[in-house]
This record gives sequence, structure tokens and C-alpha cells, in this order.
Amino acid sequence: MDSRLASDLACPLGFAVVTATCVVLSVAAPSLGTARVLTDVAVLTVVVAIFAWFVRPIAALVTAALGWLLLNGFLVDHFGALRWHGEVDAVRLVTLIAAAAIVTLVRSTRRYGWSLQPPADQYY
Repeated sequence: MDSRLASDLACPLGFAVVTATCVVLSVAAPSLGTARVLTDVAVLTVVVAIFAWFVRPIAALVTAALGWLLLNGFLVDHFGALRWHGEVDAVRLVTLIAAAAIVTLVRSTRRYGWSLQPPADQYY
């Protein structure tokens, strides 16, 4: 049996985790100085990666995407305004999704070996 949290529970929990992380980062913003955005991306990437270890792949990727939306809307811009900032936004998005995907891949290979097909008696 798969011990990872099911996606129907993990997606709302992932939203709560990245929201709480963004709230903490926004409160800590004055003390971070000029490296604030880089620190925000790094902390959020670590949180997404840790969360991805405990959930199924789709929930990990959804959490990474939600993390990027909250990062862009509330930490980079303010008051929830989503804007595209060019290449830097693409780098932030790819960083979060890559962290979730790599951790999910490592977790799957540890569970199933190098065959990424789960056994026939397990399903998603």
C-alpha cells in the first residue's frame, strides 16, 4: 500500500503549507534586506521539496504551482497582483516544479526501484 498522502487531501494541505510559508516570509521581509526575493524562492523551494516527499506526484506539482502563484502575487508583487516579470518568473516556476519533480522521482525510485511502474495491485 502506498503510504503517501492521497491527492484529494494533499492538495488543500499543500495550499495551506505554502500559504503559511508565504505569511511567515512576508512578516520576515523587513529583516531579510536586499536578498529577500532570493531567500523567498529558496525557502519556498525547500518547503515544496519536503512536502513532495510525503505526497503523490500530482499533489506535489500542484503545490509547486500554487507556491509560485503565492510567491509571485504576495511576495514579489504585493496585494495579490499577478504579473509576468519575464525570464526571472520562468526561473522561479521551473525551480519550484523541478524541486517537486526531483523529490517525487527519488521517492518513486526508492519505492519501486528503477521501474517506475507501480505493482499491479497499487493504483493512484
